Amino acid sequence: MPPLAYNEYSVKTGIKNGVFASILIALPLQLMGLWYLMPLSGAIGGMVTKKAGYAFVAGFMGVGIAWSMLHMVLNTWFLLYQIAGFIAPYIGFPWDGRWLVSLGVLLGGLLGGTGGISGRLFVEVIRPEEERNEETNEIDGPLFEQPLW
Repeated sequence: MPPLAYNEYSVKTGIKNGVFASILIALPLQLMGLWYLMPLSGAIGGMVTKKAGYAFVAGFMGVGIAWSMLHMVLNTWFLLYQIAGFIAPYIGFPWDGRWLVSLGVLLGGLLGGTGGISGRLFVEVIRPEEERNEETNEIDGPLFEQPLW
């Protein structure tokens, strides 16, 4: 079997749709100040994917991209990095405020990724047994057919 192209691979895994769904849910939640609901955003993105590993990637990337977009807007309008640079030494960060903002994006991505796994496993639990046996979990892509060296 010839290796799959990138578009065929992403459609077969569902990562692209999961990332898009996570971004669409994470942006309004973050703008409303509901940052603690980011696992819900990741869970909705993870429900679209095919496996729990892909769900983690989709949730992590979706929430991480959404938070990065929000931080770019906040830096443009409200000088977020300068405010974070002022606060960072007081909480133990001797570096610039960008590290503090990057740590926030990483933590948001982890919230989304764990929510993505939870959403995918929830779908696996409620899906009937017949559908689970019919669907194959094997991905035939260039990553799995070639040696790593």
